[in-house]
Amino acid sequence: MFECLILGDSIGVGMAQAINARRALHCDVMAVERASAEQILAWRKPAKNYGMTIMAIGSNDPPRRTLQRGLAEIRRRISTRRVIWLLPYSRPTAYTKSHGRSPMCP
Repeated sequence: MFECLILGDSIGVGMAQAINARRALHCDVMAVERASAEQILAWRKPAKNYGMTIMAIGSNDPPRRTLQRGLAEIRRRISTRRVIWLLPYSRPTAYTKSHGRSPMCP
C-alpha cells in the first residue's frame, strides 16, 4: 500500500484537507496552524516509511540559517522515498528552502 504524509503548518493543514477529501486512502497528517520549524522538530518522529511526504514548513519562520538547519533536520528524520516541498509566499523564506540559504541573511 502507498503510504503518504503531509507535514507542516497551516498550508499543510489546507493541503491535507484537499488531498484527503479526494483520495480513498488518506495520507497521514502532522500539520498545525502557525507551526514553526522549531515546533515541528519537537514533534514525535513518525514510525512509518512513506512513499511520499509533502512538507509545508517555513511560512512562520524568518529566513535565517536556523531555518535552513531545522529544515535539513526535519527532512533527515522522515523516512520517505520522495519529498515534495511546498514553498511559502515569502520570497526570502522560499529561497532558503530551495537554495539552502537566503540572500537576505548573513
